[in-house]
Amino acid sequence: MHAEPDLAELARALFRDFPAPADAPDFDTERFIRSLDFDDVASCDRTTLERLTRKIEVARKLYQAYQPDLSKASSETPVRVGFVLYLMLYYIHAGRLLGDWKWVNTGVKMMEGILLVPEVDVPASIRDAIVGILEAEAS
Repeated sequence: MHAEPDLAELARALFRDFPAPADAPDFDTERFIRSLDFDDVASCDRTTLERLTRKIEVARKLYQAYQPDLSKASSETPVRVGFVLYLMLYYIHAGRLLGDWKWVNTGVKMMEGILLVPEVDVPASIRDAIVGILEAEAS
């Protein structure tokens, strides 16, 4: 039996190479993603996460800036891949803890390449960790 990989640690490792984003007048997607706390999912902003779910699953695009209500992109600059991977891991982690399988499903869809912008190639180590966790949970 092997130890379950820690999704939080995998996610935190993604930010080691990214400086904090600059202040923006609109909704800053990367700033929001950076604020997601793996240790406190109960207090996450569920409304914003649901709105981002629609961006991921319907528009299939994730940009760095949106109007404050996330109704429309205010930038055509895609979110950097490291932030997309962090968000993917967060959806799976938070969904499992909160029993919100829609979020788990969103994370799996991200892993499988639902996003057109940005294009994301999930590293094998992260993919293997997610698959292992979900398979262990299913059995």
